[in-house]
Amino acid sequence: MVKAVLFDLYLTLIDVSGVNQEEQDKAAYNVIRKFNYNYGFVEFREMFKKVYNKWREFRQTSLIEVNPRVWWQETLLKLGVTPKFKLLENILEERHKIFLKQIKIYDDVIEILKILHKKNILIGIMSNCSDAKYAKEELEYLGLADYIDFFITSAEYGRRKPDINLFLNVLSSIPFTKEEIIMIGDDYKNDVEPWTKLGVKAYLINRKSGDSNKSTIHSLYELKNII
Repeated sequence: MVKAVLFDLYLTLIDVSGVNQEEQDKAAYNVIRKFNYNYGFVEFREMFKKVYNKWREFRQTSLIEVNPRVWWQETLLKLGVTPKFKLLENILEERHKIFLKQIKIYDDVIEILKILHKKNILIGIMSNCSDAKYAKEELEYLGLADYIDFFITSAEYGRRKPDINLFLNVLSSIPFTKEEIIMIGDDYKNDVEPWTKLGVKAYLINRKSGDSNKSTIHSLYELKNII
């Protein structure tokens, strides 16, 4: 009997297909211009992309999580701008305001969360994200927070999926056996493979493909039969 369901966050519960990175970068640029920054947007964006991609690769290869303030501080320094605390916070806040307007939840999310909640099944989220504060704001904004019993992020743990130690830590914190837990995520390497190695049933959600693999589901509605 299933007693706990873990979900990945982005592309599993939250649809980020409408996210426009350039709009977020423009919001950051407008903040920086108030601090006497004289470069054009193109130069600013190229520098940011170069720094961000460096840290993105570092995170993916080392599986060490990095706070976004790190790459924004480096970007500002390379542009000759003093990375004051207020400036860094304003950049993150303005970018996130845009991000919130661009995301939405998938059509099958609320109904299945209500079903799990009604059955007293523990609902958790296990997500790679660089700042837990903003991820939690997204849950509130989208009306998901009240359904979530616990929320585990790479930002808080310091390591990213698929680091097996992160999964072991989660497993030890849940008061159920491996057979009573399932995981749902959109990335096989990050969400399915590590749990499978630990003996926990995990399902890959693929809303676009007709793949008939028994470990693949195409809608969260399929959880009705699984649980």
